[in-house]
Amino acid sequence: MAAPALVHSIFGASGAHRWVPCPGSIQAIQRFYKEHPDHNPENLAADEGTLAHELSDVLINNPTWPLEDVNADWVIDIVKESHVWKPEFEFQFDFLDMLDICLRYRDYAQALAEDALESGDDIVVYSETQVAMPRIHDNSFGTNDYAVVNLTKRHVDILDLKYGRGVFVDVNENMQVLSYAEGIRNQIKQDHGVNIETYRGHIYQPRHNDGENIASWEFDKKRVNKFITIAADAAAKAELPDPPLNPGDKQCSFCEAKGDCKALAAQMTERLQAEFPDIDESVASYSANVEGMSDEELSVWLDRAKPIIDWMEAIKKTAYARATNGRPIPNFKLAVGRNSYRGDAEALEFMLGDDAFEEPKLKSQSSLRKAVGSKKFTELYADYYETIEGKPTLVPATSNAQEWVPEQAFKDALDEMDEADL
Repeated sequence: MAAPALVHSIFGASGAHRWVPCPGSIQAIQRFYKEHPDHNPENLAADEGTLAHELSDVLINNPTWPLEDVNADWVIDIVKESHVWKPEFEFQFDFLDMLDICLRYRDYAQALAEDALESGDDIVVYSETQVAMPRIHDNSFGTNDYAVVNLTKRHVDILDLKYGRGVFVDVNENMQVLSYAEGIRNQIKQDHGVNIETYRGHIYQPRHNDGENIASWEFDKKRVNKFITIAADAAAKAELPDPPLNPGDKQCSFCEAKGDCKALAAQMTERLQAEFPDIDESVASYSANVEGMSDEELSVWLDRAKPIIDWMEAIKKTAYARATNGRPIPNFKLAVGRNSYRGDAEALEFMLGDDAFEEPKLKSQSSLRKAVGSKKFTELYADYYETIEGKPTLVPATSNAQEWVPEQAFKDALDEMDEADL
């Protein structure tokens, strides 16, 4: 029997980065789903993250598991009880890699508890625990991944597992962490009568595209109280008949109402006018300049382009959702999609023999890693694969990704030639 889906609060911790700065986003999203009742986009990354969280909780509550080397089926037997489980996940996710990451996460979590225990202090541990934040709103709650409460020192360590690769999660001034801090403060006050004084938030994001992101941030009860004042005010505004909308890059990132938000459209218009005040002059000068744009000019245009492209993509998604829900978009239409075909393998083999099939070919390294597990593959089979350097990508200078240096690539090639001559 699948595990039941957890109830989410519209004033919850995981969405605080959106609704606290933009209170109107709550009603905007509710309106969006009312207009698009069938809108249920697949989000493999979110489903994979949910499975990783549930596996981590099982491992934390069974600290000696696994007792021996296990295969992917062992992991699947655990996570298939999740409310998000689909049979096709068995072939889409690397469950042995997930196990390896969750075991390392468990080690990090256990180390926090062991440090407190070694001091002889009285501690309380929470794992995947729903906590309430009534000082923000009567319906404000969230599920904290892991927390170690030192009752003696009146201190809390809050750990948040982030399984995603794409979006870097900054632990500093993190509203989700601050929300959990309030929820745990409230829980401890009710259960133990202790007032928490200090906090340390931890983000455990081992798979980020730019490299491992494991960081912590220390703060005190004054910072929590300041956040509560701001969040409670935002929650009150969110319930007004005409709540304020305050679009911004961070709060709009994953907002479902982004594609038809008039406030965002107005902001983008102002942004374009502000960022391109001399656009007519610059275009005229470009047309007369056969040398092309300078590096500095390209940098300016690249920096301006991303928020505009993201906004346009959101508009396209919203228009598609409306059109497929029976709301035609003026001057546009839904075109018939390109056909794909699925054959009856047995019948075609009977009629065509070997001509019905392609020659077998070696699976990709990622497919083999999923089949045998990343750790085992690295230990036993990695030497039989040649690493081909990927094509460099252009990213902002603030990215944590390792910089690709053309001179270094040329030097490496010369070194390889010298070694070949030897």
